[in-house]
Amino acid sequence: MGPVGADCGDVDHYYEIDATIADLFVVSEPDRKKIIGKPTLHLIIDRKFRLIFGSYYGLENASWTVLMQATFTIAMDYCKLYERYGVKYYPEDWPAHMVFPTRRICQQKRRTPAYLANESRRRL
Repeated sequence: MGPVGADCGDVDHYYEIDATIADLFVVSEPDRKKIIGKPTLHLIIDRKFRLIFGSYYGLENASWTVLMQATFTIAMDYCKLYERYGVKYYPEDWPAHMVFPTRRICQQKRRTPAYLANESRRRL
């Protein structure tokens, strides 16, 4: 046993993927009394250095489709993404941008990391 990152080589050796339901309710813009649902935050995090490589925030539950959407954010042009939402982009805030994983580990424990990596590549 040892630290969780001890079995990792360098950045991008292992990515962990997690889905967390936010503790808030999204409401309809035209009718603030109408609750739409609780959003889920999906993060792709480097195991050793704890850097966030990708993310997706939406009302969907964890699925292969959402995993692909979070994976696509790794390759997105962050400058354009931030611009779309009116936020200033600072490249130094994202030192791991455009670095792709060697292996992935998901919460679904019944599937091996090799299976998950192959399945996500097949679905892309």
